[in-house]
Amino acid sequence: MSRILKHPDQVALATEHRDLLPPETAISDALSNIEPPAERIRPWSATEARLTFHQRLMDQLAIEHRRKAA
Repeated sequence: MSRILKHPDQVALATEHRDLLPPETAISDALSNIEPPAERIRPWSATEARLTFHQRLMDQLAIEHRRKAA
């Protein structure tokens, strides 16, 4: 992985570990000195994830359709 992407990827992984995994889950040594941001991830329910995905897909398809029609 490129050095440019490695640190942001580790921050994202540390944030996911803190906010989404059970507290007893072991953290990798590579993440032990990575500080996640103060903002927390709010997990979505399966229904919320499905509806959000579908709405964003429809938005993107509409944008693409308008672009091709122009």
